[in-house]
Amino acid sequence: MKFIIPCPKCRDADNPLNFNYVDIDINHHGIYKLTCCKGHNTVTILQEEHFEVLFELGGLALIDSYTREAVASFAASLERFHEFCVRVILDHNKVELSEVDQAWKLVSSQSERQLGAFYFLVLNELKKSPQPLINNAIAFRNEVIHKGHIPKYEDVLTYGGKLYSYMTEFLRVLNDKYHESIMNVYMHNRGKSLPEEFTQVEINAVSIPTMINLSRPNDCLGQVSFDESMSNLEARIKNFYSK
Repeated sequence: MKFIIPCPKCRDADNPLNFNYVDIDINHHGIYKLTCCKGHNTVTILQEEHFEVLFELGGLALIDSYTREAVASFAASLERFHEFCVRVILDHNKVELSEVDQAWKLVSSQSERQLGAFYFLVLNELKKSPQPLINNAIAFRNEVIHKGHIPKYEDVLTYGGKLYSYMTEFLRVLNDKYHESIMNVYMHNRGKSLPEEFTQVEINAVSIPTMINLSRPNDCLGQVSFDESMSNLEARIKNFYSK
């Protein structure tokens, strides 16, 4: 799957919507070096967080009926979502993000310890036990990821919907209390991922609509159902993605 990204140097002063577009493979870091058909060289940073892109990939896989791949992307999105929340809360409590990077290496290969860190950090911060995922959602994920189960489309739709509700509900809390720290984590993540040679090239930022969209205001976040969000994704595929 590829992103369709506009070249910022091709903008027509008389027609700001007139761009040349570049199709480029989606990558892990969200930083894209582009060369358009006119030879313009730029670097574009995707503003969406890693967990947002992973959830989007889950939706795209589900639309194409790749059910196992959809579960894998949804599950990976949830893990990276927990990491993002941990980083935001720690930044809010004045912990240097470089120190968080070092500490995270100690649990980077252990998803259960990452989840435990999230639960107890949220408990300490909000003074109440976090709402866990429904157990059968976890069991379903483990059957697919670890035991090779090939799930039905409807079952993946249900699983994705549970994760969607869980994540958007907690994002409302983050947006309400930790907006500055959200921006700090975003800037830190992009800064540490930017290769040194890219600093000599014009850098731009681009944002795309995603199923779980951190940039939405709180009165919109989670107000669209998972089924509606899937329909919206299907409608915008041709504008943002290619194969």
